[in-house]
Amino acid sequence: MTETWMYPRITDFWDEQVGAIDSAAQRLAALPPDGRRAALGAIEAAVAEHARVLSDGLLAQVAVAFADDLYKAACGITRWDDALGEYLTASAATMCDQLAGRGLYLQYLVDNAWQDLTKPLRLLPYWYQAAGFVYACPADVALQIAGHDGADADSDPHEVLERYGSEARAVVNQLVSRCQSERRPFVQLDTDSTEGSFEAALSARGAAGVITVFRDAAPDPGTQVAVWLPPVQD
Repeated sequence: MTETWMYPRITDFWDEQVGAIDSAAQRLAALPPDGRRAALGAIEAAVAEHARVLSDGLLAQVAVAFADDLYKAACGITRWDDALGEYLTASAATMCDQLAGRGLYLQYLVDNAWQDLTKPLRLLPYWYQAAGFVYACPADVALQIAGHDGADADSDPHEVLERYGSEARAVVNQLVSRCQSERRPFVQLDTDSTEGSFEAALSARGAAGVITVFRDAAPDPGTQVAVWLPPVQD
């Protein structure tokens, strides 16, 4: 294990207050190929070791900060590159695996309007796939449906969502239900929510092993999330 990647706390791997994900990715990008592979292995091992020594209760609490920091970092980042993807896989996907090993999984729900949908459509799908999450976003699904219908790739995504929103949300709810039955971590982002948008996900609040985090505002300083933790051992 490479000492420089063994941080004092597991949350240090994603702490957005210090731009941890961005900084770590830049460190990786500066390494030669062999050094980069070794660093990624060290990151995986460090996250796994931190998780190993935590009780189920503490690990579930850590997962809340982990999930929210991932979203905060995604909202603040201005690029996507291989180093970011590799760091997210080594650190965040490993965290998801550690949670799964304890019978825990995350559902991170975001009710957050976006004027510019570029990031929810062009960055977040890659971001969360690398981090080990299923990404469920009606705007993203609506664009895919429109594409199958032959819509212009340059169509206004807000107009596409307005046209295909009901169908897209039905698909998202099916995807959420499937993730719940398969106990897979997921992020559900609705950029223009309607009544019942999060009904399927919220129905699992407090269920065994389910960590639910709900953000209903942009991740500005001082904002809070609602949290429902499952009954676990301290």
